[in-house]
Amino acid sequence: MKNLKNVIYLIPKIDPVILRNIALSVLSGLLVVFSSPGYDNYPLLWIAFIPFLFALEKSGYKQIYWYSIILGVTIVCVSYNWIFYLAEAFMGMPFPLNSIIWFANGFYNAQLFALIFLTFTFLKKRTPISPLWLLPTITVAFWSVFPNIFYFNLGNLTTGFLPAVQGIEFTGVFGLDFMIALVNIVGYTLLKRQFGKEKYHLIAAVIIIGLWFGYGSYSVNEWDERLETWTTKKIGIVQPNHPSTDEVLQFEPGFSAQYPPEMKLSQSLAKNGAEIIVWPEGAYRGYFHYLSIRLNY
Repeated sequence: MKNLKNVIYLIPKIDPVILRNIALSVLSGLLVVFSSPGYDNYPLLWIAFIPFLFALEKSGYKQIYWYSIILGVTIVCVSYNWIFYLAEAFMGMPFPLNSIIWFANGFYNAQLFALIFLTFTFLKKRTPISPLWLLPTITVAFWSVFPNIFYFNLGNLTTGFLPAVQGIEFTGVFGLDFMIALVNIVGYTLLKRQFGKEKYHLIAAVIIIGLWFGYGSYSVNEWDERLETWTTKKIGIVQPNHPSTDEVLQFEPGFSAQYPPEMKLSQSLAKNGAEIIVWPEGAYRGYFHYLSIRLNY
């Protein structure tokens, strides 16, 4: 028992405020992940960064950097977990090398979040610009130039939130990024209830957000009404379940290069009224080398 106490004594004590901020950073990262198309909780993205903004309070630049790294690594590593398998399947890297590639990608992309929030903290103290406009502007500025191998925007994560995305016909996806950052910092400001000089900026921001979503709701309703008047087409998708490979696959018994399984499946789809038929890609079959296939198709 005495030895256990000695071991516990040797463990460095971590400031509970730092632990809280680390937890808030992870929480924000997970909220972003769970708002993505894979989970379909799209509204979460519009409040996801609020916990992280609380973590930035009274934090120094070094701490903000590492909190941002935790935020970014959580988002990218959890969302891009397929890189773990990609490195093994296509780069021939077994464990643990594939996990190093996976983590390195997350760490690299996390620098984007560090740049955004470090710059935001620096300029917030040195410019008269309201933080309500500063954070969205910095977010768009860095996101538009940061080199990313597997590029994504915040707006890409909320594609299923139809009222939120309609405005991009005027602004492009960066306008959507701006609005996501704006809604998050407005939510943070409202929760703090310390408006001060921000009161009029806050009113203006809320009006802009209302106009954005008001137009989005109107546009979605208008599209729904238009769709009811449109004619429809039956689409068939051929899926023979061939593995994706760069090798030439052998044909199944009873089929040939001029009569592949895809042709038989297409005939069945056509009999059932399919007007457009899509064939798969992923393995070489030589379809377009044969005039007979094009004519029969």
